[in-house]
Amino acid sequence: MDSWEDPERVGLFAGLLRLIWKQPTPVAIPSDWNTPDLSVSSFELLPTPDSDSTITDVTDETTEVVPLRIENSKGIPYFLADWNQHLAEGNYGLVYSCHDSFGQEFILKALKNKRTPEEIVADWQNERELLFALSHPNIVRIFDAFVFENYHYFVMEKADGDLRGYLSFHKKLDPPQVVDIGLQLLSGLAHIHSQNIIHRDLHKDNILYFENSGKKLVVKIADFGISKQLSSEEDFAKSIVGRDWDYSPELVTKKVASKKSDLYQLGLILYYCLTGEAAISSFDGECEQVTTSGLARERANQIGTPLALVIGKLLHLEPEKRYDDCFKAGAALRDSLSTLDWFTQNQ
Repeated sequence: MDSWEDPERVGLFAGLLRLIWKQPTPVAIPSDWNTPDLSVSSFELLPTPDSDSTITDVTDETTEVVPLRIENSKGIPYFLADWNQHLAEGNYGLVYSCHDSFGQEFILKALKNKRTPEEIVADWQNERELLFALSHPNIVRIFDAFVFENYHYFVMEKADGDLRGYLSFHKKLDPPQVVDIGLQLLSGLAHIHSQNIIHRDLHKDNILYFENSGKKLVVKIADFGISKQLSSEEDFAKSIVGRDWDYSPELVTKKVASKKSDLYQLGLILYYCLTGEAAISSFDGECEQVTTSGLARERANQIGTPLALVIGKLLHLEPEKRYDDCFKAGAALRDSLSTLDWFTQNQ
């Protein structure tokens, strides 16, 4: 028999052609099948249908989904395990784990198609431009941004998790670690502010952590979806965006946000790191009233430690009474550690 009449060789050749041309949408297959390895070292390719329809074996309810293939404008593919298994979800996007043809893992953010096309394109372009313009050890790195089949994507470095997940496991952190996290975030935030950008959406879900092979925890600022680059004449952003319990008081009362609004949100994050609890929440009453009551600062000051007093100043109701910038806030955080031993010994 001629070698090309061998059914196994014919099946392999056909599978290779399908992989080169385009991988179809996810195909549900019985769980006792072997999920194909889509790396470049694989030679056992699962035959796939010619149509774009999803095929399910109705005789067996237990199914798995073949990794989904999407590609950027240059035809470079990324693979997802399952559309239904996202890592996180925000108001405007879903976050997935993905990998390339070589097994390198990434985070994939897909914008939801729940707004007008003009709004989605504008937000995607804004975030893409900001992420590619910002390069800093404490800002998440972006590797790719593209549109595929009417969805807008970002491909970014993969983290070990977000700060919310880290704190849900560790509860509260020791003051030296809180200071270290604060200094890293201030370093990234200072770079953001140096580009005349306000983040406007700093909270535990948008801080990613990297455990760095046993070395100190590294944290990075992510999600610039509602960030605003100010013009040279602007000091404020004049729109209400973000999560209501993360609003700064001036956003509630004056409908404006500034770089000092980012410092307020950092104060909320550090308070949670130190205590394991939110500075303010729905248990305290109505959001706008609680945010503008000064309760967050009051609770930080009641702790009374040097670090808590620094956090309290970040949480001041009046922006002009917070630290002038990230550098002065960082100096205060470092000083809080130098006085920690004295404070502990004299309690």
